[in-house]
Parts: sequence; structure tokens; C-alpha cells
Amino acid sequence: MLAEKIPALNFSATSKGRAWTPPGLSFAKAGSARPCSNGYFIGSLGAIVTMSKNASPVRKVLPRAFKTVWFARAARKRGILDAELYQAWQETSAGQAVNLGGGVWKKRLNENQDRSIILAKGGERWFFVYLFMKKDRANIDSRDLDGFKKLASEYAQLSVERMQSMLESGDLVEICNAD
Repeated sequence: MLAEKIPALNFSATSKGRAWTPPGLSFAKAGSARPCSNGYFIGSLGAIVTMSKNASPVRKVLPRAFKTVWFARAARKRGILDAELYQAWQETSAGQAVNLGGGVWKKRLNENQDRSIILAKGGERWFFVYLFMKKDRANIDSRDLDGFKKLASEYAQLSVERMQSMLESGDLVEICNAD
């Protein structure tokens, strides 16, 4: 469970006496982070590193998008590739998604067949955390939304070192432009 790996995320929001567990937060090791095909790769402490024209590394802090291992598995089953997630991230960061408030966004995927929940507070780190089929579920309920808002706050407070650790352990996978 993510809450076991990140003590700061160990919370239990309640609604009507029931504990809320964020959907899909059971993780399995899925390998380490990989370089992106767009020329960027993750350097030390999570900085984005590019190569300048004279072949010296240039450090930049750019917005980054991630998916949880659960989301990655669900997206793979639904045939959603990183290229589509990258496009969805770009559109969401431009405001072309439903802002549910508190750093929680809902974005359509897979030719409008699926919905994703994306967490982003501050606009620097975006996390694809939940995926559901439109035909199976119309929307998330208020209890889930409250939980996602708390989770968005917790993700926003993760240190760069902790983010790097989560990438290396496979708890998070960086979404790269896969064109």
C-alpha cells in the first residue's frame, strides 16, 4: 500500500463512519524510471536534465507527469499508451479538463470511453491516479473526491528526494512523450 511506503500519506478520511481508501493504491514493483524519448531524462534528485548544443548538461525544473503503478496497469489493460497520457496531461495543464477543485482533475481518455483522475497542486507535478470506464461508473462520489483532495495535498508536499525514491522503487512511473 502507498500509505505504508509514504507515512505522510497515511490518512483515513471518513464519511458516514466509513473509512475511505483511495482506489488503486496497491502497488507492485514495476521497474525503475526510464529516459523520455523527447530528450529529457531524470537526473539526480529528480531534476530534468537536457544536453545543450555543446554537450554539457543543463538542469531545468520542468513540469512532470507520473502515473501510479495501479493506474499504469489499468491503462495498459484498456490500451491507453503513454502518448495519449502525455497529450491528456498537456491538455489538462492548459485547462482542457474538468477541474473538480483542490488539485483534482477529471480527464476523458480512450476516445471518450474512460475517465482519469489526475492530481496536481501547484502545476509542477501531475499524478494520474485513478481510471474508470464511463459505462461502469458515471462519476466519483463526494467521499472519493474528498479523499482525492487530501491525496493531492499529500502528493504536493512530497520532497524531491522522496519522489526520486518512489520512481526508483517503481511506486511511480514517469509519463514521457512517446512520439
